[in-house]
Amino acid sequence: VEEIVQDEVTGLLVASEDDAALAVAIERICDDADLRVRLASAARNHVDRGYASGRVAVAYRRFFRESSIIAANYGVRAA
Repeated sequence: VEEIVQDEVTGLLVASEDDAALAVAIERICDDADLRVRLASAARNHVDRGYASGRVAVAYRRFFRESSIIAANYGVRAA
């Protein structure tokens, strides 16, 4: 999650199982319109820059190409 949500930049992170911290984060977002707008805007920009469909497609293509090469080196053939 940390590579997607940047604490205090694109969202608010809390420790898992920390109900009190989650409640505080939710209250902050509910009570602070400027914080909501800032986090939402930064999150949208982050997704647009890093996860655009073309960029994701290139990453998948590279992953599958490299996986095929590794599999071939171990004698594994595609089904």
